[in-house]
Amino acid sequence: MTLAERAIYALIVFIISIGVILALVSPGFLENYYLAEDGILEWLTVSILLFCAGLCFRRFYCLKPFRSTPFLLSLIFIGLAFIFCAGEELSWGQRIFSIETPDWLKENNQQHEINLHNLVIGDISINKVIFGKILSISLAFYLFVLPFLSNRFSRLNHIVEGLALPLPTRTQALAFLPALILPDLLISSGESDELREICGCLMIVILFCFPKNGHIYSLN
Repeated sequence: MTLAERAIYALIVFIISIGVILALVSPGFLENYYLAEDGILEWLTVSILLFCAGLCFRRFYCLKPFRSTPFLLSLIFIGLAFIFCAGEELSWGQRIFSIETPDWLKENNQQHEINLHNLVIGDISINKVIFGKILSISLAFYLFVLPFLSNRFSRLNHIVEGLALPLPTRTQALAFLPALILPDLLISSGESDELREICGCLMIVILFCFPKNGHIYSLN
């Protein structure tokens, strides 16, 4: 484990610890600034997502002469997905630019904002179904099942690496669990999602910067 990777783990512990301390000594600051919409953690989360997007685009630029088209297109797609997530996190700049929410979104969005993840269609919450259950299942498969299968089947590993997908080490896969679970267990707040999101994003930085198959991003 590199020093930089250890530093990010330490940062995750620090961010959670600050949240716990604020919950005990200053709940108002916790709710109104630390975990609030457009607060400290939300802007940090957006910055991390944009960093991940920039990392993908930089790898695309550097590896363009040496990698296959599927590899390069996958990097572009992943980078755009990070930008999409950053836009959703900020409700596409709605509060920054004082944009009024269209009437249809007001009626079908839980927070009455310009984003997709808070949509409610009929009795179905997009946030709970897609960004909750489906994302959780997909993440569990990616962290624990895919690395195991890639080790067992060389053809699958070839596909994974051909699509520029970083595979987690065992430590990284296991570290995702406390990073995503502890915020809700330690802090009683309706906005604890913000804490979980930034911890999850920092784990993604670790995964993308220090993957088990990091050789796929090497010029050598």
